[in-house]
Amino acid sequence: MAFRRRIETVLVVDDEVAWLRAVKRCLGDRHVVSTSDPAVASKLARDEHPELALVDLRLGLASGLDVLRALKADRHDLVVVLMSCHLDAATAVVAIRAGADEALEKTVDVKQIVDAVELGQWPVEAVVTAVPTAHQIEHGHIAKIVAACGGNQAEAARRLGMPRATIRRKLSKSPI
Repeated sequence: MAFRRRIETVLVVDDEVAWLRAVKRCLGDRHVVSTSDPAVASKLARDEHPELALVDLRLGLASGLDVLRALKADRHDLVVVLMSCHLDAATAVVAIRAGADEALEKTVDVKQIVDAVELGQWPVEAVVTAVPTAHQIEHGHIAKIVAACGGNQAEAARRLGMPRATIRRKLSKSPI
């Protein structure tokens, strides 16, 4: 891949607010558009003309693979990187076959991804900048399940097999 020009606009499709904030902070000199809604992602890609899209594998009950396919169907020229905290080799292969230009764990430096795309240097060397703690992973997982249940903590507690009070307590603590 030979991009060799500055990326001005990055589309981020992710349902984790902390990750979105981190990406925007890291790419502060670029225009970052984001959504957690898979249906909105293609519209943003058409309207905002990003050169790069960072797509989370798990978007609540939706799959980032479906978003990836839709983005590539609409914009063949769009560089799409599928990202996940829980990426395994099999999923990475599926992502590449589905059209991803790269599949990476979220522990990689986002600025490094942008630089590699701009320079046409693939694959990106995964430089781990921060390894999430067990508490951060647990907090994120519980928050996703609660979101998938429409904010209903009782339903999330049932699905997770834990008391609702435990969910409230764990979510009240900051993941950072």
